[in-house]
Amino acid sequence: MPLVQRAFQGAVDWPDMLAVVQAQPSDHLHLIDLPYRLCSWAFDDPANCSLWQDANGHVLAWAVLQSPFWSLDYAIHPAAPATMLQAVLRWADHRAEASRTTPFARPMWFINGFRSHPHAQEIEAFGFHSQAAVGAASWTKVLFRRDATHLPERRPVPNGFRIRPLKGTDEVDAYVALHRAVFQSESMTSAWRERTLRHPAYQPDLDLVVVDAEEQLAANGYTGGCSWSWLGESVAARLSASVEERWRNITVCRNG
Repeated sequence: MPLVQRAFQGAVDWPDMLAVVQAQPSDHLHLIDLPYRLCSWAFDDPANCSLWQDANGHVLAWAVLQSPFWSLDYAIHPAAPATMLQAVLRWADHRAEASRTTPFARPMWFINGFRSHPHAQEIEAFGFHSQAAVGAASWTKVLFRRDATHLPERRPVPNGFRIRPLKGTDEVDAYVALHRAVFQSESMTSAWRERTLRHPAYQPDLDLVVVDAEEQLAANGYTGGCSWSWLGESVAARLSASVEERWRNITVCRNG
């Protein structure tokens, strides 16, 4: 039976989009940080996201052109038709063309995945090219795994700093300022960060920041066993942190 394609309808679609990912989590790089990605300003225009549902209204696939990340994010339920990926890629191609004269346009789009990604051959057949072995400009991602039953010993935080959860909306603007300073980009916005806090899958106890003695944010990260970020010179077993320039030489914590 053919699926019905429609545009994103707002927060009401979040549970169904999460359910598609959770049906086949091994296919996805972004699990812990999915609320963050599903709240980006790409969704300010609902046409940047498409969902496919069956006759009973069950969402079996979704895709979004993520302008902040220059990437196509998508998820396909195991029960979706075998032709689903082709439909997703065709939609993305058409949407990228339609958005060329808008602020959402990008000169190129990426699909993030490991070399063992089950859709790799089909994606390359559609016209994408792997960037894992193109010389000096190669782009790869690294997956770290660690047995959770043998955690490293706790490392002390440098004097004058401490780690705590973000104080919700009260610290959104400070978080955004820190993010922009670290990445030298204005892509992060307060509206994006506030939406993330309201997402049903958001886990505040994993949304950690490092603050100095004056309670000024020095670093931020979203931690979890399924997703790690290598955002600055501080790399941690329990904290993935982006570090503001004036504290770049301080190691917050390190792998044992």
